[in-house]
Amino acid sequence: MTAAAQRTGDLRNYVLVTGAYWADTVADGAIRLLVLFYFYELGYSPLAVASLFLFYELFGIITNLVGGFAAARFGLKTTLFAGLGVQVVALLMLGLAPESLLVVPYVMASQALSGIAKDLTKMSSKSAVKLAAPAIKDRQNAVRAKIKSAAGDVTLFVHPQRAPYTHKGLATVQTKQGSTYQEAETEFQHITTAVGYMVDHDFPLGIPPSSVTQLRV
Repeated sequence: MTAAAQRTGDLRNYVLVTGAYWADTVADGAIRLLVLFYFYELGYSPLAVASLFLFYELFGIITNLVGGFAAARFGLKTTLFAGLGVQVVALLMLGLAPESLLVVPYVMASQALSGIAKDLTKMSSKSAVKLAAPAIKDRQNAVRAKIKSAAGDVTLFVHPQRAPYTHKGLATVQTKQGSTYQEAETEFQHITTAVGYMVDHDFPLGIPPSSVTQLRV
């Protein structure tokens, strides 16, 4: 597989994993909110309503303890699909259950599954994204090469009026104290990081371009 094809596959995997994580997070948060409102309207005390999520947190902690071992043994793809699958089961337990079943023990069991699903999905997604994302040094070196290459070519131009935050961010970026590559936290950090991802994806080092391509922002 060529380096370009590998990067295309990494981008596809990044989009799919990020979408799965967002979907799980939205569904998980929505169902907890609905559970809270449902039992509040039934007259349960705040303490009783809070106890509904006890197993959610407890089983989430347990999943965090064993999730890494499961991912190492079966792979991140398996644990991600397992997390999404368990979340579907937990949602169906509440969505298809008759009202007579929606009592505290039953809902706590459903929330226990949601806790397992949330942390399996989160662990798998974050680990998979780290594998697909370029290393910090690669991003920084790709940007530096566009700003000025070893041959003296300047191929990254940022308009100070049209893109003032990008211009300011690149002009003032600094590394953290004691680090040679980690950027210091500033109000422009996310902008410079985004530029790094874009440049590394479109103009990665190690893949000779057919011609010198200028990038204007």
